[in-house]
Parts: sequence; structure tokens; C-alpha cells
Amino acid sequence: MARKRSLEQTHGGFHTGAVPSTSTPTACPACGETPAVAKGEKRHQVLEAHLEQHKPGTPCAREHRRDAAPAWRLDFDAIVRGNPNIWFCSECGFFAPVG
Repeated sequence: MARKRSLEQTHGGFHTGAVPSTSTPTACPACGETPAVAKGEKRHQVLEAHLEQHKPGTPCAREHRRDAAPAWRLDFDAIVRGNPNIWFCSECGFFAPVG
């Protein structure tokens, strides 16, 4: 009998949020700072909260089809892989320039 699949396995979209992993870096890929993890906190959640201060301040400059306001989303998989492009547009998928 087959096992039931989790929501992440059956969902058609992308799951890019922070998930616990032994490969989660301890230092911020944007500034190199190591955020302090207090007792009871999870390292990946602390890093994700720290990275919010590095979110691009300007909206995506590309043209979008929907009326919804595009937002920058964090690609946590890119952080784990060491990719410097960590913020992408929620509407078009364009990655914010590094810097």
C-alpha cells in the first residue's frame, strides 16, 4: 500500500520557505553576520527573520499582468546552495540584483 504524500509533495507550486536542515548556513549570505539563536528558537527561522532586513527596497521593475502588487519572496533553497540571488518577484519570478 502506498504512503500518503505530504502537502509539499502534492502541491503544484514551489515551497521556498525556511525548513529545518543540517545544511542551513549559520552566517547570513548577504552580510556575513551570524544571528544569535536563543534557547527554544530554530536556526532556520532566526536566519529567515534576519534576512528580512536585506529585502530589496524597490519593487520589481518588470511589467506584470495581474493587478496584484508584486512582493519580494525569499528563496531559501538558494541560501542553502550558496546562491547569492535569494530574493525573487512573486509575480514574474525575476531575481533581484545582488548588491
